[in-house]
Amino acid sequence: MPKICVLSTSPGRDSRSRKAALYVVSQLEALPNVEVTFIDLHTTPFELYPTKLDDTQTALVKSFQEADAWVMTGAVYNGGPSAHIINFFHFALDSDSIRVGRPFFLVGSAGGNGSLFAFDALGARVRREVKAIEVGTAVMVTNNTEENESRLSAQLNLLLPYAEVYQSLNSK
Repeated sequence: MPKICVLSTSPGRDSRSRKAALYVVSQLEALPNVEVTFIDLHTTPFELYPTKLDDTQTALVKSFQEADAWVMTGAVYNGGPSAHIINFFHFALDSDSIRVGRPFFLVGSAGGNGSLFAFDALGARVRREVKAIEVGTAVMVTNNTEENESRLSAQLNLLLPYAEVYQSLNSK
């Protein structure tokens, strides 16, 4: 049974990226053979640029690192990914603790699809830093809930087979 970690890095309760993360969690929890971990930085804040992680932050990083696949959501501000997602990655993407080849996809939210470039660059960082495999392209969520859910469901359908293979190869 693959473990999939959904990371919501938005501190806002009603943000589009957090709503997208909650939708993904609900879809994954409806599946019989998937274990879901939801890291929500709205409900469990992760201090920006701490000098040392506390026990809660360490547990969040560990659960992220132990997953077989990732769905990572966050906002785009001023043409770049938010400081919250970059900050979390500084600790969670420690290449000494991460197995190579983990599948993932990114979900961003911004004023329009023109901001997709910011998350393409973020995907490149994840691929380069820990040699992860980006499945599909980043999804940019908008105010159109029906369209968002359709695109997120399509990405999940792409991600799940990769997560199953990754889990089976790394469970030995």
